[in-house]
Amino acid sequence: SQFSEQVNYQRALEGELSRTIETIGPVKGARVHLAMPKPSLFVREQKSPSASVTVNLLPGRALDEGQISAIVHLVSSAVAGLPPGNVTLVDQGGHLLTQSNTSGRDLNDAQLKYASDVEGRIQRRIEAILSPIVGNGNIHAQVTAQLDFAS
Repeated sequence: SQFSEQVNYQRALEGELSRTIETIGPVKGARVHLAMPKPSLFVREQKSPSASVTVNLLPGRALDEGQISAIVHLVSSAVAGLPPGNVTLVDQGGHLLTQSNTSGRDLNDAQLKYASDVEGRIQRRIEAILSPIVGNGNIHAQVTAQLDFAS
């Protein structure tokens, strides 16, 4: 029947999105749930689809802002009519990684590059300090900088 075809399509799409998200660096596992409203004959009554994504991250790893945005837009663009604001991303600890208001995410490219440069410099310094103690190649640091660009 048409209903079972739609259910199978939705499950397949959820599975493919999960497998694609699992290819992103710190993600060990992912689950995607799509809420697809029934089509309405009236445009005003048509509801937008939504998606919930749960990621299981590798121990000690975190998603950066760019990776979070990439996952949100990946899911959004894979589902017709799904706006990025209707995608919720949560980690295995139950921490909300997406915000309903995007005011904090309106960083320009220069600010994102600066934050990335700061993280890289701190990461290299940590590795340089610890390398003589634990041996070359035996240390890997991951840094996430939270910078205040408000002022």
